[in-house]
Amino acid sequence: MKCKKLLALMISGLMAVSLMTACGSAPDGANDNPSVSDTSEGNEAGDIASGETEAASDLSQQEPYTVRIMMFDDGDTDIVEEVSEAASKITLEKFNTTVELVRVGWGSWAQQVTLALTSGEKLDLYPAFAINIPLATLVNNGEVLPMTDYLKNGCAKETYDMVDEEDWVCTTYDGEIYGIPMNKGKQNVYGAACNADIADELGIDLDAVKTLDDFENVLAKVKEAHPDMYPLAVNNQALRVMIPSDTLGDDRTCVLGALVDATSGSTTVENLYASDEYREFVEKMYDWSQKGYIMPEALSSTESGTNLIRAGSAFADFYTGPAPDTEARISRECGVTIKDVEFFEHYKTTGETAPCWSIAGNSEQPERAMQVLNEMYTNQELANIFIYGIEGKTFEFVDKENKVIDYPEGVDAANSGYAFDHWGWPNMCLSYVWEGYPVDVYEEYITFNAGGVPSPAYGFTFDNSSVLNEVTACSNVVAKYAEALNTGSVNPNGGSGSLEQFIKELEDNGIDTIVAEKQRQLDEWLAANK
Repeated sequence: MKCKKLLALMISGLMAVSLMTACGSAPDGANDNPSVSDTSEGNEAGDIASGETEAASDLSQQEPYTVRIMMFDDGDTDIVEEVSEAASKITLEKFNTTVELVRVGWGSWAQQVTLALTSGEKLDLYPAFAINIPLATLVNNGEVLPMTDYLKNGCAKETYDMVDEEDWVCTTYDGEIYGIPMNKGKQNVYGAACNADIADELGIDLDAVKTLDDFENVLAKVKEAHPDMYPLAVNNQALRVMIPSDTLGDDRTCVLGALVDATSGSTTVENLYASDEYREFVEKMYDWSQKGYIMPEALSSTESGTNLIRAGSAFADFYTGPAPDTEARISRECGVTIKDVEFFEHYKTTGETAPCWSIAGNSEQPERAMQVLNEMYTNQELANIFIYGIEGKTFEFVDKENKVIDYPEGVDAANSGYAFDHWGWPNMCLSYVWEGYPVDVYEEYITFNAGGVPSPAYGFTFDNSSVLNEVTACSNVVAKYAEALNTGSVNPNGGSGSLEQFIKELEDNGIDTIVAEKQRQLDEWLAANK
């Protein structure tokens, strides 16, 4: 697909006539750069939104510019610099643009990105979802810039055409697109990853497991046969809640108003923690805990579920996440064969599709940032430099024809110096295939993403700015009670930390106000979009 270039601005006077860069007319709030010639060898003239004639452009002749990119998770300074240099070889040749990549560990990620956005520090591109602030709030704060013109009429049209039309609504606010949805898994899957060898040993048919009640029978058999093994692990002091809800933008660990069953068609926003479904779940987890099916002292464990399965200490771990390659991925992480079971039909929510890459509100030349972002989404070589780092140092090919890779000898996740997080970059489906995964794994993702039941609120983005005090107060309440209840560590029906106390404190701190505001905004959105 060709990326059409928009002749947007001509300047007369003592200067020669010059054209804007190839990303089309800058949207409201973006900084124009009228001093750059926009010509492109071999591009045919085409229709442009403005009706102006498309000019040929050679983007390598633009004025020099550095695009600064912030990405979450760890990276050693020297390797990150090598990645920046390798990426810059591509972007300099195409755009006369240098790339400066900054990696920030998860522990300080949200703080560092927020500081960069609010302090005026140079920043051009970042994964907006990862700071857990609603897109609407980022828009209202001016911390992301609109990119509609760039995508529909300018240099990022190639990316626009590659994203499903229905998915753009998840990153659209007030008619403007503010982020490119990551090309990753986009469906909600709730299930359990199980040690297949143990299941085979015990004659357990995991394909027959469809509900939590079915799964309880499996845990009972594991407990009886392997009394020294935890039937169900707790993952870093947390147990995922097995309820197919649409959290309406909230993180699953702190849900302040939701469509409790996103597959039912209901558009009624409820306090999830006061629902019959949540009560049934936490009562079941308490019962499982009393029977020894859930690891004891769950709230003090800092081990991941996969580590516990790898060590032979646990049989299974609850998971949530949009992945058709769950078995291959967790098998690799655990070092044992994993078989997964799923408890609900797949469904689609804004929360899974909306994770996106955006242009920072303080980008000095957003059109130049968009040129690089489009290339990150469409250029496989550039995408894999960012995702996997440096060939021969952080990865190597084991089957170059099929683009299958592994760590170099003596290198592993602990010492590679560069976290991969392929799902968190713009286009995971361009990434090389990790050894042990099906060669066609990304084709599987395409098929996977095409299915699923859309939530009735698919595309809705909640703006919490009018209830920030209530959100803060209720988040503290959730942190106080939820994980103890979720892991079965306390009796939900009496005593300290009970579900009744939890609900009352939520109500005292304004949960009903948050739910009402979500309902109001959702009703308005449904009226305008359905």
